[in-house]
Amino acid sequence: MTNSRFRILAAATLLLASVALPTFIADHAHAANSFVSAKAVKSEAVVRGWLEDIRTSGQMVEVGALDWDAATDTVRIQRLKVTPPQQAGAPTAATLSADLIEITAAAASADGFSAGRLLARNARLGDGGSGVAAREIRLDGAVLPKIDNSRRDPSRPVQALVEYLRDLSRLAARSAVVDGIELKADAPAKASGTTITRIEATGIGEGRMARLTISGFAATDEKSGRSSRFASLVLDAVDLNPLVRLFDPKPYAGAGHTRAWA
Repeated sequence: MTNSRFRILAAATLLLASVALPTFIADHAHAANSFVSAKAVKSEAVVRGWLEDIRTSGQMVEVGALDWDAATDTVRIQRLKVTPPQQAGAPTAATLSADLIEITAAAASADGFSAGRLLARNARLGDGGSGVAAREIRLDGAVLPKIDNSRRDPSRPVQALVEYLRDLSRLAARSAVVDGIELKADAPAKASGTTITRIEATGIGEGRMARLTISGFAATDEKSGRSSRFASLVLDAVDLNPLVRLFDPKPYAGAGHTRAWA
């Protein structure tokens, strides 16, 4: 694989990893409507409904403290930890944790979750040795779609990825910044680590980004001793939709020579 192809693949992988926390929030926030009225409500009610929804889904939720600033309609959650139930014989389930989450002007609907601003500090999603961590995640003007995991068949990983990308393409934000990212895999045969100083994206919506900037990338494969680094990568007019169409089998079925994927 050429360096340019590797860099683009790395950019896409890290971007997807960096939105793990926001998509986790969206995946559970839709049911907050069960706990708040249909009328306009403050962020506190929406966030408390989101946390209750996670608990009722069978996951353990630990919160150090939760407070609401009425002047800015901002909810602060300190020392959040979400642990999914562990099934016998299944791989260790990934735990979500964050030292601090701030959500301003939150709103929930059947389609997902929105916030004027979402901030997370020292966030991590992983199973102990392996996972993704970020020192800080900031999204402004974010609309996070509901992620329907029930449609994904684990025995068909490519199709599952297509469905995930299709859901992810509905994510929208004026801007997103992720600082201090670290990806780590501790499996003996795959020992590796990747760090990145910052990912910044603007104009996010409909599966596109006006600009994606990745700074300070370093990846090391401890088993082979190989490494890759670059100081900065800037991509303009990023569009994930062709990637979804390329791997989605539906347009190919019966398409003949119409090139439905083009």
